[in-house]
Amino acid sequence: MPDKNKYISIFVLIAVNLYPIFGVIYFGWDIFEIVILYVAETFIVGLSNALQMSFVKSDQKQVMIAFFLFHYNFFVVIQTVFIILLFGTDNGFEFMSADGWFNFLATISRKDVLISIGLLGIGHIYSFYNDFYRKRIFEIYYLNYFFALPYRRIFVQQFVVLIGGAISLLFDTPMGYLIILIFFKTIIDLWVQKNLSVIKESALRNNGPEQRYFE
Repeated sequence: MPDKNKYISIFVLIAVNLYPIFGVIYFGWDIFEIVILYVAETFIVGLSNALQMSFVKSDQKQVMIAFFLFHYNFFVVIQTVFIILLFGTDNGFEFMSADGWFNFLATISRKDVLISIGLLGIGHIYSFYNDFYRKRIFEIYYLNYFFALPYRRIFVQQFVVLIGGAISLLFDTPMGYLIILIFFKTIIDLWVQKNLSVIKESALRNNGPEQRYFE
């Protein structure tokens, strides 16, 4: 019998990913808003992963979570600085210019952008409950699995966004291209979720000790 909750997860993922199209059409978002939004999602993914790690029974849990938060957020900070330098001004890389940093603060505090970030947060909260907590995934995998998990998703997702954003700059960010970029990013998210679901469902069927760690 099909798992209705799986389809709800897919619907929620699509819904929160398509809101940026609304931003592009009605709020006039350009590539900077889109990329900043996905940087915020990167941060949300890290928090969600740390929360997942907290449910795993392990004597090393506190140390592993602390190290993960430091390592992961260091990656997020470097990524954010690079994005501000690349997309924050009209003239490309201007490290000494304050314009990119002011644009970042102004963008991240806007109501329309905050709503989109909030929707992404709601989507990840639902995914945490439905795909992790409800299925008791923390009883199947070791901490090693959760430590590495978000990097696989983020590297693929951010590669798509950054390369797409760079191409968008070359074409002066036409609306059609931004919408295509959002759709493509959504497809990547669906692909990643499908593959993670297959791995987790396989582990649920074969939950012996030898299956509890996935490289």
